Amino acid sequence: MLRYLPFVVLILISLLSLGQEPEWINYNVTTGYNCIEQQGQYIWIGGYAGLVRFDTISKDAEYFNMCNSGLHSNKVNDLLLSDDETLWVSQADNGSLVSHKDYEWD
Repeated sequence: MLRYLPFVVLILISLLSLGQEPEWINYNVTTGYNCIEQQGQYIWIGGYAGLVRFDTISKDAEYFNMCNSGLHSNKVNDLLLSDDETLWVSQADNGSLVSHKDYEWD
């Protein structure tokens, strides 16, 4: 009977591990989004409340709007990443175009 004990314990541990679920992190964007662009480890999301940069490694999100960036409006219409890693941001309500590269807004 004791010689089967390790086998029974192994089966029980295996069955218990099947019930575990991965942890999900939910980032709600309640105002909607219009565009998405990936830049290396970052995912940029543009929408009606500005721009979000999500770090896929650290899982941190940084929010950009008229108050803390070079955006002329909080409404982001489209994003484009150029070959030199400049992120171009098109804004819907005033037709402006701004760029972001190396933490600088132009």
